[in-house]
Amino acid sequence: MIPRLAAVAGPLKGTIFTLIEEETMIGRESANRVCLSDASVSRRHCVIKREGELFKINDLDSLNGTFVNDVPVKERYLEHGDRLRIGEYNFSFLLHEGDVSSSSSTVLIDESNITTGANTIQVRMADAFHLMARDLCALMKISTTINSVRELDALQKQLLELIFEVVPAERGAILLTEGNNFDDFVSIFGLDRREGTNHPVHVSRTVTARVLGEGISFLSNEVQQTEALNVAESLISSSIQSLLCVPLMLFERALGVIYLYSTDPATRFDKDHLQLLTAVAGIAAVAEQPPQE
Repeated sequence: MIPRLAAVAGPLKGTIFTLIEEETMIGRESANRVCLSDASVSRRHCVIKREGELFKINDLDSLNGTFVNDVPVKERYLEHGDRLRIGEYNFSFLLHEGDVSSSSSTVLIDESNITTGANTIQVRMADAFHLMARDLCALMKISTTINSVRELDALQKQLLELIFEVVPAERGAILLTEGNNFDDFVSIFGLDRREGTNHPVHVSRTVTARVLGEGISFLSNEVQQTEALNVAESLISSSIQSLLCVPLMLFERALGVIYLYSTDPATRFDKDHLQLLTAVAGIAAVAEQPPQE
């Protein structure tokens, strides 16, 4: 077994660094065992420590983070074939001889020409990476907020402000229930994107009851035309056009909902907003448990 880092992309592509010491420091300073002289790398960026037959990587509070298999990590045990990204440098962590074996199915390439129609979605790579980075940044901010804010109203206000950064909602609310009583809320916090807490936020009990009762998410961009919702007075009177509501679930138990909407017909929510808000709700549910008597 010869543990090593193999540079697979970036300025050092093709270079091999053997991990023969108990600790291998990685960073921009020349004193590091693995010196990566690029501004994207912190002076002391991360360290790989040997623990018997295991290897663990620790991020040293670097500016741009340490990524393993495209996931930001503070501390993680490495396995053969793991991909490491440190600034502009990309490495493979290798324990065994030879490359990482492929488990891919046979891929058959069709040489036929195709044309794109009106229903085809085309996204530039730069745009896709921008959206991924934006959403990942938002989730990391929310995770940090949950760990640093203890007062419930302040936490809910910051969560909604962070959600507004990535979802084009005009107004939003976080509503918490207690037990299986979905008719009354023990905590309600609403926020307007522009006017803060100075503007009322309309919430449909029809929608929240369905989301809480069935444990499902709800998205509609045609609220005024949806037959199932045209009996909801709050939706009609407030001229809501687009609506997004997801449950706060913890151990398959509904704790409340995150409720977003817009009255602007030009604003539309999509499946990416739904998936992102569902991920946010999963993180937030841990901190949003109603106070116990």
